[in-house]
This record gives sequence, structure tokens and C-alpha cells, in this order.
Amino acid sequence: MSTGPNKVIHDATKVIKAILTETAWDDPKDLSLDAIATAINVPKRSLQRYFSVAGTSFFEIKDKQRKAISDELLKDGFTINAVTKHLGFTDRTSYTHAHKRWHGTSPTSRKRLLQQEIKDAAVKVQ
Repeated sequence: MSTGPNKVIHDATKVIKAILTETAWDDPKDLSLDAIATAINVPKRSLQRYFSVAGTSFFEIKDKQRKAISDELLKDGFTINAVTKHLGFTDRTSYTHAHKRWHGTSPTSRKRLLQQEIKDAAVKVQ
């Protein structure tokens, strides 16, 4: 049975999401291309080719997962430092730059917005 690019990319995305959501908070996150290729048992170069054929990249897939999980954690009230560490960023500045690229605003501003949306929704329910 041959493994096509779509399945490989799907598997890689699942592994990245699992690493970001299911590992312990204090564990360092190995989100390298090598680690993901090893986890899904595909040679690194093949994985790079599969991403290329699909018109994406490892960075884009990893970035998309980090963005989604970042919003979930901020909405749940986690500190910026905790989110930074959990998503595997080397420091808060790196996370802040990525966050501004994703949303055009700082993580602190986004956190306030997300938490306000929760409060507004709770008021509507009452």
C-alpha cells in the first residue's frame, strides 16, 4: 500500500497537534521536521516533498496548529508565558511576533478580546 501526500500531511498534522495539546506542560516540545518525520515513519526528505506537492510547508502546518491552540489557551485564561512555553516557542518575544503575524495584535490584546467574547456570550444566555 503506498502512502500518498495527503495521508502523510494529515498524519504529520495530527502528530503536531498531539504534541501541542497532549504533552505535559513542562515537557520540552520537539516540533522539528526530523521529530515529526520520525513519529510518522516517513523520511524527512519525503515529508518535505509531500508538503511541497500539496502546496504547503512544514512551517505553515505547524504555524496553523500553534495559532489555533494559542487561541484556545488564551480563551481559557492561561498566562502569556504559559502559552509561550506550551507552544514550544523559545521565548515570549518569539511568541509575540508570531501572534502579531497571525492576528495583527498582541497576545494580551487578543486574550482580552477572547475573554470578553466569553463574557458577552454568557450575558446573552442569561
